[in-house]
Amino acid sequence: MCLEPGRNSLVGNPLSSTARAMADEFNLPFYPDLAEARSLHPFVLILGADGLSLRQFGDNAPGPLSVQFVSGKQAWRQRQGGGKRQLIARALGLHKGANPQVLDATAGMGGDAYVLAGLGCRVTMIEQSSVVAALLRDGLQRLAAAPEPELQAIAARMNLLPPMAAQCWLEAGNRAEIIYLDPMFPGAVGNAAVKKEMQILRQLLEPPADEAALLQSALEGADFRVVVKRHKQSPPIDGPVASYQLTGKSTRYDIYSLKKYY
Repeated sequence: MCLEPGRNSLVGNPLSSTARAMADEFNLPFYPDLAEARSLHPFVLILGADGLSLRQFGDNAPGPLSVQFVSGKQAWRQRQGGGKRQLIARALGLHKGANPQVLDATAGMGGDAYVLAGLGCRVTMIEQSSVVAALLRDGLQRLAAAPEPELQAIAARMNLLPPMAAQCWLEAGNRAEIIYLDPMFPGAVGNAAVKKEMQILRQLLEPPADEAALLQSALEGADFRVVVKRHKQSPPIDGPVASYQLTGKSTRYDIYSLKKYY
């Protein structure tokens, strides 16, 4: 992690202490010089006035990647999502009037968690990649600082566990009303923005080594249901058969019902 070029030399620059604190929190190295960071790592987190972004350098490298809840793709998705009629809401049972507590155990860039929080769910997020978790934390902080009260309310319903704490969350006996899993799946992606995001994430993240174990852990830790997001042509995760499925244009949700809501 480093600062935007030209910012690390500013005396009293508050971004410097912020960047160092974030690097410490997520166990990432901090470099005062971008050239040194580029020489050692294929990806570099850069903190600037507009927030934290991930940069890859070299020929044909995609543009910077950041978590944008207030503007951009995620904000558009929240405004245009269709409320509790959309597929993800139906998969979690929100169309029946429930606002459950959800554990998003594979949070990634937080897009689905943001939609669910916008629909009234309280969402706890786990992301094992320290780099992606740092991007997500930065996006959440900017969301909480937004002037609109409705955005502040969404931020208040989203809680990101640090990667080290996340590893012990279920092992410590914590439970969730619903556990949501979105293991990264291969397959075609849509627009250029999605392609850029997936191009970078597929280099940073690896699919779970044992999806069956991940599903079993979720089934043991959920009170009401487990929802697994898959590409519609992907086979189900090995293990118990899903209670039912909901399929959209490119995505399928496998729903494992454990018991009815209150």
